[in-house]
Amino acid sequence: MSEAGDLLIVGTLDVLAGTPAAMRGLLGALPDVIATRPADEGWSPRDVLAHVLAVQPGALAHRVQLMLDADDPAIPGVDEADALERSGFRERPVSWLLAEFERTRQQHLGPLRALGSGQLGRSGRHEQLGTISVANVLHHMAFHDLGHLQQITAMLQPVYDEGRGRMRDAY
Repeated sequence: MSEAGDLLIVGTLDVLAGTPAAMRGLLGALPDVIATRPADEGWSPRDVLAHVLAVQPGALAHRVQLMLDADDPAIPGVDEADALERSGFRERPVSWLLAEFERTRQQHLGPLRALGSGQLGRSGRHEQLGTISVANVLHHMAFHDLGHLQQITAMLQPVYDEGRGRMRDAY
């Protein structure tokens, strides 16, 4: 761990680095009929992946860069629904989304891994939340990734449950 260990929970950047592979493991081989099937809340697994990809630039890269470039900058909120709709990602195939997510996440992680304590502690004023730090943003993105991995897993469980037959009675 770097000198920033006291500000960044151990493994935070590893979660961010591992999310694209986890998404690929869950979605990479799924037929479109499953990947695009809406769950109860209206989103499909592909929609969730598209959402994660759509908010990444504003929620992660832009916020961090603002705080690194200026003292106490204003940090805009991200309208997640608008970011998704403007991105056009909902219509892209899962294979494209996975490749783009892997590419952009890797691109963002390089500079993040080089941040020291002073940089992780830099802050800005979020328009709705008040003062946040670079470390807060990184922890939030790890939390966000894990939540959406859980969401996709929950969406896929019924698909596999259908094929369990009598094994449904096992547990």
